Amino acid sequence: MDHQADDLTQAQPGWRWQVGPWLVDDQADEIRAEGRIVKLEPQHMRLLLMLAARAGQVVTTQELLDAVWRDLVVTPNSVYQAVAQLRRQLGDTASEPSFIQTVHRKGYRLLAPVQRLRWAPPTPDGGGPAVSPAFSPATPPVTPPEPSPPGPPGPTSDQAATAPTRPERRRALLGAGAALALAAASLGWWLSRRPSVAPGPGTTARLAVLPFADGGGAAALAQGLALDLIRALGRRDDLDVLAPDSILGLNARTEAGTDPQRAALATRLQVQYLLLGEVGRSASQLRLSLRLYQADPAALVWQRQFESQPAGLSQLPATAAAETAAALGLPALPTPGLAGPSDAYELYVLGQNAWRPKTQEAWEQARRYFQRGIDLDPNFARNYVGLAWTWLGQATEGTGLGLPQAIARATPLFERALALEPEAADALTGQAVLYQFAGEFDTARRLLSRAIQAQPSYSQAHFTLGVVEFDEGWPDRAVSQFERASELNPLYAATTQRLGLARLLGGPADAAARDFRRALTLEPRYPSGVWGLGMHGYAVGDLVQAVDNYRQALALEPRRPYLWHELAWLYLDLQRPDEAATAFGRALELLPDTGWLKVYAAYAWLTTVDAGHRGDPPAVLAQTVQQADAGFEFVEACLLRAMAGLPLDAALLQRNLDLLAARGFVWAPGAWFVFQGWYPRLGLATVQQQLGQHEAAAGSLAAVQQRLDALERQGNRGHMLHFHRARLLTLRGQTDAALAALERAVAAGSRRSWWMRLDPALAPLRAQTRFVQLLADVDARVAGQRQQLGL
Repeated sequence: MDHQADDLTQAQPGWRWQVGPWLVDDQADEIRAEGRIVKLEPQHMRLLLMLAARAGQVVTTQELLDAVWRDLVVTPNSVYQAVAQLRRQLGDTASEPSFIQTVHRKGYRLLAPVQRLRWAPPTPDGGGPAVSPAFSPATPPVTPPEPSPPGPPGPTSDQAATAPTRPERRRALLGAGAALALAAASLGWWLSRRPSVAPGPGTTARLAVLPFADGGGAAALAQGLALDLIRALGRRDDLDVLAPDSILGLNARTEAGTDPQRAALATRLQVQYLLLGEVGRSASQLRLSLRLYQADPAALVWQRQFESQPAGLSQLPATAAAETAAALGLPALPTPGLAGPSDAYELYVLGQNAWRPKTQEAWEQARRYFQRGIDLDPNFARNYVGLAWTWLGQATEGTGLGLPQAIARATPLFERALALEPEAADALTGQAVLYQFAGEFDTARRLLSRAIQAQPSYSQAHFTLGVVEFDEGWPDRAVSQFERASELNPLYAATTQRLGLARLLGGPADAAARDFRRALTLEPRYPSGVWGLGMHGYAVGDLVQAVDNYRQALALEPRRPYLWHELAWLYLDLQRPDEAATAFGRALELLPDTGWLKVYAAYAWLTTVDAGHRGDPPAVLAQTVQQADAGFEFVEACLLRAMAGLPLDAALLQRNLDLLAARGFVWAPGAWFVFQGWYPRLGLATVQQQLGQHEAAAGSLAAVQQRLDALERQGNRGHMLHFHRARLLTLRGQTDAALAALERAVAAGSRRSWWMRLDPALAPLRAQTRFVQLLADVDARVAGQRQQLGL
């Protein structure tokens, strides 16, 4: 039988594939290696067969769609998700592939050695089933070739007599167009060497723009221009340009001063090309000198100097980007319009450089630049975008600003920027973040699709799309986007850390821990990397690891209220309410006007060991009309009252629910909040049961089950999914199933025994022997961990 790709996605009796160590049984939809058997979905098996049939070749996304999904109407996103899932089942990763390599903007290539094997049915031993079939090789192993290195531009020896190639004609047109643009901008330039290399067929060049050197009087401006050149080059879909976060900490003069240093740096950054620059400034003139190096073989490819009057400053990035692309042998693209008036543009450049340290002082300094730019020219979009991102950045980095306040300030700024520049990738991404916060994920995806189309190398757009998939509970999709963001930002710890969080949602937890440790290798004093290891401890039930790492993270950055809040819950699980109250208090010092945090802080009062000495309930648990009107935290306050045995007010609860409905409140929680243990709708169902509102409780429970089922179907894992399932089943009277779910939760790492004692939803279980034993087991583990922590 021949090996045509359209046939090889079908089962073939008598033959099997060997892909690396995996024996592929397409009739059983299984792969086997070293005693492991992994079941594949039929479409994932067809995908693997298609890649195996063309091992070493690039199989385009469209070819995969046509062959694997030929009877279905689907989008390329189906391919991305299927590849991500197949990688996980093969034990592969996108960042360091040994099986499936992503060929950006083209498709995928199977890297592992492949051979066809003839299958011989085994003879059963003693009438029993055969353990494994016997195989004999039908073809020699095929080892996919390494990707060809980029070759020189122009005709090969076989083409020497032919007409110029299309890329050459495009470069000639680009050179003419660039010369006209430079003349119009009154820019002078000189060219010392023609381009000597170009990306090879079927490859995408990867380029790092290193921090520009200060050639005199232009230190901040030099870095800002480097950032804007990255943005300009990032608009191309045939070039991967590294994100600023991976290169801004480098010193080009000391780390890329010689050919060996440049080669080593290119290897570290996983790029083929380095662009170095220097900016000098005098009273009447600005000078930008650029040098383009290839790493292997080490060589200076191209260099050019631009000289500009101050009025031409805003044209420099677009012009320099066009010339750099030409040096790489890439075709000309339409040149964007002028960026804006020189003074407003320069303030934008200074502002985007100023906020890079991501401290409260840096945000404030950047805001001063951006606001001055807006005052100078209210119609220049860039400064609105920069100003909006400073608010979001400060809130999400946890440095002294609440998220609601940041959203309120950023929203009109992004709207104004998009009115002025509708396809600005960073503005589209910022607005997508706002929709992500609101739970409007489909709208966020549409905005991010536009952002990626406008600026394919914009890692923040891929990162944000990963966050959207993460929040909606699609861990495999999130992993795929975070891996793409990591390709564009390989030395940025935050991207690797978020990749670890996505792996925590979908498992296995050990893979997540490796990501967190890698983030700390990239940035040893990175608070979120340390926090990630704390979350890993929580996920596997190791509260010693969890608390130790939370403490370390907060020692590095004590102004993170959400970390103090989560640490408080760890102390609750360790049955240390005093320490929990202190941690809640630190969070409230940083976010004093946050209503939900005040309610959650009451759990420290609730978990006081001797309920008879709790004292009066905190004021936040009082039931008043004002509190009923405050928002969803009223439901949490009602649950706390029910857990404490305090009376409930059905009329006030209904008033709160009516108000939430009028505000369009979305009850379905994000996957991460479920993972961490918070589920307001389940608390509402518990309160409704306590009030005898059984029909309303049934409706709430139906919604909870739908969400839990969806999260599990989408690939979410974690002990709190089982814990919430136990609460749901108990409220429905399914005692045995609830106990089984609770046992799974504890086995997976849940240590929330105090909740098991106090939650009214679990009351019917407390007389069960299995429950008593389970509670004693958790208490014993927690006591041992308390002792290790010295609590």
